[in-house]
Amino acid sequence: MIHRHPRLACLLLLTLSLAAACDKGQTPIGGFDDEGCDPTAGDDGGALLDVAAPAASPLAVDCSYSFDGVTETVRFEANVDYEALAVGGDLNLSASLFDDGIEGRSFSITLYDLAGTVGNTVLYQIAAGARPLNEFEGQHGFTGLNWVQDPATGENVQYACFARDPADPIEGWEE
Repeated sequence: MIHRHPRLACLLLLTLSLAAACDKGQTPIGGFDDEGCDPTAGDDGGALLDVAAPAASPLAVDCSYSFDGVTETVRFEANVDYEALAVGGDLNLSASLFDDGIEGRSFSITLYDLAGTVGNTVLYQIAAGARPLNEFEGQHGFTGLNWVQDPATGENVQYACFARDPADPIEGWEE
């Protein structure tokens, strides 16, 4: 019994029709004779379709954090080194936005205590040139609402980060 593969048949038919676009007849062994054919002839000029890559969306990340009733927002821009921020109690926040043509885009954020013990680290890998969607309800940006407990006081630092156009003003949680 012979099994026929419709996808294979379609691929073969497509290949033959493309090859026949510049066919001057069969050669003595049955192949196609394309000698003297203009490679720029045809609907697409003989070239592959020219599909332009979408323009990269500029990206900055605004993070709002709250500790003991005090809320602040800070902006992180691509490929800039930032000092750690004291966010409340014994906790520091460190973040970086990395945007590279080869490695792509990523945003990482870490909260740790003064002794250097990490309480939370998250890495967001973003499609090249894209801006993540601020899709979480309740003003929770693209990261969602996160919190880390200060080991000394038991209080929580809450944070959420928002993808923005760097030309837009800093925007975060409202008091």
